Amino acid sequence: MSKANFSPKNNPSSIFDLGTELCCSFLSLNDLSIALEYETPEQRLIRHLFIHFDLLTTCNLRNNLRVSFFLKYNYDHLKVLPLINALFEPLLHWSNCDYEKAEAGFDQYLVQYPCDVVVLFMRHMLDFCCGKTCKLQNKIQETDKQLSEDHPLYGYYLGIKSFVLCESGKYLESLEIGLKGYNILQNNVYAIHAVAHAYHEMAEYQKTIDFLYKTKDNWIDNFGMKMHIYWHIGVAELGLSCFEKANQSFSEFFSMKFSSIAEQDLDAVGFLWRYRLSKPEDDRYEQLWNQLSENWIGCIGSSISYFHDLHAALCFAATKKSFLIRKMIVCRDGTGTPYNSHEVGIPILEAIYDYSIGQYDNCSSKLNKTKNRWARIGGSHAQREILYLTLQNAINRNKAKK
Repeated sequence: MSKANFSPKNNPSSIFDLGTELCCSFLSLNDLSIALEYETPEQRLIRHLFIHFDLLTTCNLRNNLRVSFFLKYNYDHLKVLPLINALFEPLLHWSNCDYEKAEAGFDQYLVQYPCDVVVLFMRHMLDFCCGKTCKLQNKIQETDKQLSEDHPLYGYYLGIKSFVLCESGKYLESLEIGLKGYNILQNNVYAIHAVAHAYHEMAEYQKTIDFLYKTKDNWIDNFGMKMHIYWHIGVAELGLSCFEKANQSFSEFFSMKFSSIAEQDLDAVGFLWRYRLSKPEDDRYEQLWNQLSENWIGCIGSSISYFHDLHAALCFAATKKSFLIRKMIVCRDGTGTPYNSHEVGIPILEAIYDYSIGQYDNCSSKLNKTKNRWARIGGSHAQREILYLTLQNAINRNKAKK
């Protein structure tokens, strides 16, 4: 990105004041790679900042380095914009894997700019990656006092709030708030996504399907969320034992991949592993498992998320490449991960390794010992559900061996 000079607006109270269209696109999880038709240097910097923020959420060391370089290269520009300048330190700390300082930096920013929904979402995503999603409840209570319902980003805010409440076990409240956020802004994909999670946690699978088909026109073309929201339909259909419908939904969302070599296929692995546990005799996906396994090799040594590592390990287990799970474990020394996730992440990987070689008793023992701490690896409760399903499957397989 080339450097350019520009002047900020006077006394903005949130990033929204600097780039209305960009902020709505960011919170809608739209594709930001295409420049605005009449893009100012200021807007271009903000757009590239958002793009690099998204790289942080991939939990990949290489991408963190790219973000660090971007921030340092553009420091002279960033300090011209007071709000963006205030974000420099927490984002740099995140790119350097110093999550506590990043969290403190975001909190300090939100004290100064309490109605900045964009930065609240950034803090939320940090929590999501670090397994602390419920922690945002206190910050939300403060935002509730400050943010008026007529704020242009209020619907997006309710989507964030709904998801945090869902992860905190407050499903009915989450559902009510998520639906409110959707009704305020019908293309609010994060609110739609939060509603799907609330229904899922209540095992209301048919309601999940009905709601997502009802709102399909509002999310089916969304760059960042269409695959994940379609994943919820497939998972709900598995929950109802509608296996052929679920397979059709999987085919639909997997065909939406923008790259055939993407190594972080979380939704594909999450669905296929659930299906494999339900229908172990069905080998229709063996070739696809091999393809996914090859893609996930790239995560070894570069991932800084045990949530991503888990999905890689499941690929290797499904393709009988147990030695790659061992390699992951050997390569993992906690670099780049919060310590609390490292101490539970390694036993989880070891449990998947045991499962892959038929040591189901060892697998279930390790998963049982860590299950109260699974949230530390990040992701959502619905996504981590594959660990509960694997635990139960390992117990059943161990009984069958006796």
